[in-house]
Amino acid sequence: MSLSAPPSDRAFSARTVQVVALTGVACSSFTITVLSAALATIADDLDSSVSTVTWVIAAPLLAFAVFTPMAGKLGDLHGHRRMYLIGFSGAAVFSLLTALSTSAFMLIGLRVLAQAFSASTGPSALAIMLSVFPEDRRTHVAVTWSAVLAASPAIGVALGGPLIEATSWRVLFVIQGTGIMIAVALAWFVLPTTERRGDHSFDITGSLLLAVGMGAALISINRAAAVGWTHPLVLAGLVASPLFTAAFLAYERRIEHPLVDLDAMRSRNVFLPITIQLFLNGPYMAGLVLTSLVLAGV
Repeated sequence: MSLSAPPSDRAFSARTVQVVALTGVACSSFTITVLSAALATIADDLDSSVSTVTWVIAAPLLAFAVFTPMAGKLGDLHGHRRMYLIGFSGAAVFSLLTALSTSAFMLIGLRVLAQAFSASTGPSALAIMLSVFPEDRRTHVAVTWSAVLAASPAIGVALGGPLIEATSWRVLFVIQGTGIMIAVALAWFVLPTTERRGDHSFDITGSLLLAVGMGAALISINRAAAVGWTHPLVLAGLVASPLFTAAFLAYERRIEHPLVDLDAMRSRNVFLPITIQLFLNGPYMAGLVLTSLVLAGV
């Protein structure tokens, strides 16, 4: 994400920009885990199996992981305000359509599309907030952004069960879609533009290599529990993942404008926080899903 001085078109206070940007972040991540307590109910409603419906959680997480770095790069190139509005508008449309799902595969597909679009809100919201605050406040801004991103799925788990019991799982996506539309309207008037990197190009090849590498690993891990670690699909994914990841790393080192700046990983200020987040977010997200499943089943 490229940072710049506060843009000249900013008509609102930095605090207002922060609140509006974080509202979008909260709405986009609210439903990542909200359905974990209702998998059996959804499976019965859509005449499917729980093992299939679990992809309602796994597939959007995969989309979020794959598209977030791409969205950050596109925001640098074309402006984070534009990416925020486009991504969030798409997320609103697909969230509302999710409420009309008639099959498990339709539900999973729409959730993937909604989460892929909303992936832009995370890096774009952070870049916009950093652009309107002075340098000595940017650490506080980043901490607040991380807290909202982490708390929203937890709130979704806590509220998802009561809402589904009182109404229907479909209502959750009506709420999300409506909330996103309100957030888009606010963002249109409040969020400022950011600096664009017109001298860079988007790394399409690197994006595809990263998507396949990450996707193969996550799909293999997810399906291994259902079909076993020796299943051909699982084995193929476990072989493909390191190969495509290695190809991604090698390619990124050769091109002029990479998707990910690998040289930055040599800095302790970058490497250590990312490593810590890996060990924190894994158990955190798994705990949210597993806890709701245990409470629902036991």
